[in-house]
Amino acid sequence: GVEAFKSSTLLKLLNQKKYQEVPNQLRRWVHSGGAEVGGLKNRREKEIKLWLAPL
Repeated sequence: GVEAFKSSTLLKLLNQKKYQEVPNQLRRWVHSGGAEVGGLKNRREKEIKLWLAPL
């Protein structure tokens, strides 16, 4: 959630402009209540495609 994101490696990498590392971090954000959620995995892969798409 939001609180976890505030101290996340993902946010740190974004702030450091290490954009090439973002997709790997997004793949880690697929859990809810400690369990991996298939729907979140699918969503993250779609988000990664958008992230990597040319502008």
